Amino acid sequence: MLSLTALIRARDEGKANPDLMVALSRDAIARKDPAIKAFTHVAEESVIAQEGPLAGIAIGVKDIFDTFDQPTSYGSPAYEGHCPRVDAAIVDLARRQGATIIGKTATTEFAFLQPTVTVNPHNPGHTPGGSSSGSAAAIAAGMIPAAFGTQTGGSV
Repeated sequence: MLSLTALIRARDEGKANPDLMVALSRDAIARKDPAIKAFTHVAEESVIAQEGPLAGIAIGVKDIFDTFDQPTSYGSPAYEGHCPRVDAAIVDLARRQGATIIGKTATTEFAFLQPTVTVNPHNPGHTPGGSSSGSAAAIAAGMIPAAFGTQTGGSV
């Protein structure tokens, strides 16, 4: 997977289009995530904007941010299957800039203590971090060029 800036440059130079860019991420997720477990949900279909500064950029959203079209469980079994009616402000802003919200990344329960099943893609015997572990692992594994994470207790 190319970096975020390399993907944007390739798109702007006409060497890649948004559909291809998102397809690259989908392919990488399908190949790598079964072992890494960075995603709790991957959108089967996504609107791929053809215009905007983030057109073609697949973004993983930490599962503490609401998404109107994907489940948000806040990393907790208590909210399994919860489907918010609206996007969190940061998700809405990313969509308005052309980003494709490709899926939800694993987080510790309520972004606090309970660890996730996500593994470090460079050393499976080590943790990829704390509450933003899914976002970090997805980027480190080259599945997506960008993801949302948060600073809760030193994990970012």
